[in-house]
Amino acid sequence: MKNRLLFILTISTLLFACNNHALEKEEEQPQIGNQLNPEAKLSITAKLKETRGMSYNDSLSYIVKYAWEWYAISKENNNAPTARGFDFDDDYGTQRDTINNKFLLWGVDIIQEDGSLGWFITSLSDFVIITLRTPNGSPANPRNYHGTLDLPHDTIAYVPNKIFQEARDKIMSAYERKNYQECYRLFDSAFIFIPTTGEKWRAMKASGIE
Repeated sequence: MKNRLLFILTISTLLFACNNHALEKEEEQPQIGNQLNPEAKLSITAKLKETRGMSYNDSLSYIVKYAWEWYAISKENNNAPTARGFDFDDDYGTQRDTINNKFLLWGVDIIQEDGSLGWFITSLSDFVIITLRTPNGSPANPRNYHGTLDLPHDTIAYVPNKIFQEARDKIMSAYERKNYQECYRLFDSAFIFIPTTGEKWRAMKASGIE
C-alpha cells in the first residue's frame, strides 16, 4: 500500500512539474500580434486610378524618382511645418520602391522601439511631397544631384488629411489591443499619395478640400 501511495505521489509531482514547465514555456512564447518590428518596411503607395487630369502612369514614376522630401504640419512642433528628406545617392532605394511606385518608411516611424506611437501617427497633417527645381527647370535627381539646395520647391503629391484620419483611427484601435502587426498592415494598406501640383493643392486647401 505504501509503495502504491509513493508511486501515485511521485507521478503527481512529475505531472505538476511538467504542467508548470509547459505554462512557463507558453508564457515565454511571444504573441505574434505583439511583436514590434522597428525595421519593418511600410509603404505609402499611389491611389490606383488616374487623378486630377494628370498622365497617371508617367506621373507616378516621376514622383517616386524625383521626390526630395516631405513637408507636413506637426502638432509636436506647435503646428509648425516640419520636413524630412528621402534617402538619396547610395541609399536612394531604401525609401523608394521605383518598381511599384511606393515610398517606404520604417516601422519605428509608426511605433517606436519603446512601444509608444510614432509622430507619423500622432502628429502630422497637411502632408505633401516635394521636389527641387534646378535653374533650368528640371527636377533635381536625388540619386546624383550635388549642387546647391537653395532651389525652388515644387509640390508633386500629397496624402489627404481624410486618409490620415481614417488610417489613424484604425491604427489606434489596433494599437490599443497591442496588435502591432495589424498596425503595420493597416499603415501599409491605408496610406496613399495622390499626384498634384502646388497650385492645385493650395486651391483645394482654400476651398476646404482635404
